[in-house]
Formats: sequence, structure tokens, C-alpha cells
Amino acid sequence: MIDTLKFARHMQTKGGMSQEAAEALAECINEGASIDQLAMKQDLAIAVSGLRSQIWYAAFAIVLATGIVLHIWK
Repeated sequence: MIDTLKFARHMQTKGGMSQEAAEALAECINEGASIDQLAMKQDLAIAVSGLRSQIWYAAFAIVLATGIVLHIWK
């Protein structure tokens, strides 16, 4: 959790935001800052690995299907 009041004041003075905008931003960040809702580097690595394998399977299927179609049309 972040100190929303301190953060909002900082955004007002240093960021040039209006009070309403700074408070809204602080609330949004505070709500999204729950550790169970944040993706960790390890989570992203697992997701990327899964996507890579799916892309390879799809590419193999396309190559195989293209080869079959070309063989049939000869």
C-alpha cells in the first residue's frame, strides 16, 4: 500500500496535476498495487514461453498443411 495523500500531494506539486486528478491517480495506483494482482517477472516468463510454443506448433501446422495441399495439387 502506498501513502495516497503523500503521493497525491507530490503529484500536485511536482507533477503539476490538479488536486482531483492527483487524488484519482493515487487511488487507482493504490487499488492496483495489491501484490496478488501484480504480474511478476516469473509469471511473464512462463506466459511468454507458452506463447512461443504455441507459435511454433501453429507454424509447424501451417507448413505441414501447405505441404499436403501442394502435394495433392500436383
